[in-house]
Amino acid sequence: MLSEKGSALILTILVLMVVMILGSGLVMTSISNSRQATEQVYDLQAYYIARSGADAVAQSIVDDPSRLESLKGAVSAATPLGKGHFTVEVQDRGDHIKLISTGVVKDTKRVVELTLLPQEAAPSPLPRIDKAIFATTNGGTSHKAIDLGGNAQIMGSGATNAVRASAVELTGNAVIKGNLWIGPGADAKTVVNDRSRITGAITSLAEEVTYPLPLFPEFPSWTKPSTPAKSGSDFIINSDGDYGTISLSGNDKLVIDLGGGERRIRVKSLTMRGNAELTVTNAGRDGKLFLYVDQEFSMSGNSALKSGADPNTVVIYYAGTKELGNQLEANCILIVKEADIKLTGNSTFKGSIFSGGRNVELAGNAEVKLGLLYAPRAAVDMAGNSETEAMVAWRVTASGNAKIVYKGDLTEFASRYVQGGSPSDQLTWTRGQWASVE
Repeated sequence: MLSEKGSALILTILVLMVVMILGSGLVMTSISNSRQATEQVYDLQAYYIARSGADAVAQSIVDDPSRLESLKGAVSAATPLGKGHFTVEVQDRGDHIKLISTGVVKDTKRVVELTLLPQEAAPSPLPRIDKAIFATTNGGTSHKAIDLGGNAQIMGSGATNAVRASAVELTGNAVIKGNLWIGPGADAKTVVNDRSRITGAITSLAEEVTYPLPLFPEFPSWTKPSTPAKSGSDFIINSDGDYGTISLSGNDKLVIDLGGGERRIRVKSLTMRGNAELTVTNAGRDGKLFLYVDQEFSMSGNSALKSGADPNTVVIYYAGTKELGNQLEANCILIVKEADIKLTGNSTFKGSIFSGGRNVELAGNAEVKLGLLYAPRAAVDMAGNSETEAMVAWRVTASGNAKIVYKGDLTEFASRYVQGGSPSDQLTWTRGQWASVE
């Protein structure tokens, strides 16, 4: 009897042990399954957070393509979303843009990639700049549309909307070595005072041509002001920012380091006197400085802006109303919102000028060698030895040894800086393929 009771106890203990082992296994399995389920939830959340981050950045670029330049090569700060956060890196792959987005929930990370593809830009409505000169006035006032005297020369074809008598006048040794288009229906015998000084044919335009004003953008802004660093006796700028008022004098030297890319600098005013220098370095192949000036930009003495041989490396936007010029020693693209421009004295300027102002004067001993002077509502006065390859102006007066020497169609170049153009760095973008990175 006792033996049977002992056997039953042992059997009960064995059964309890088996049940406990099985129960522990079930609990562990349950915990494991629960953990896996939780991890799967986190993984799914991280995936969709990553997609949402990439999609948000993509939409910002699609809506405003100009934002792309400031985003290239950058990784965004961690942005909270739901129960996690995301970061997005923008990579320029040449023929497309790659957005690499990382979503994080707890300790779980998911990485996705979204490709942005460029869309074909719409044809530019900008009238062609395929002549040495175009005077946009229709001659409704007493002013000449094209008034050449002294030794002034137009080496290429010209055009004007003018139709009134003597709207085109050539005196002294002035010549137009090319064809001339005059206003619709106009009579060459009355519009041009001396047709013998025009080597080509004189023809009427089919219709009046209107050139839009230069494109003048909203200036970038930053929440905190920046200050140039100091290196020895030099001031150094190697990051984008608003640098307030910069005044250089004596032998001051300001170096703007492009780092092989694009640099955007905004200033309230930039004044340079004495032997002061502003030097642009490390441009590399595609480097470019965009300099935004709110109120004043002036140079005097022997001051100089040194940016290398390529005038396309520096683009200066001037929003002030004070006359710009007298002396300007620089190689750059100058875009003026409304101020008058007067390059005289010892100015040494090479590049192109786009102006929405009313007056442009190139005179004195100034050495002005322009690619394009685009000022469709300005009266342009050229004298001395000033020279440009092409010009769009309301009217032009040229004397001395002034020359306009046409070297080729500048429509594509101008479209980057003129309203309605389709600049190559302002492509529109569309979403391409998604990819998940394991």
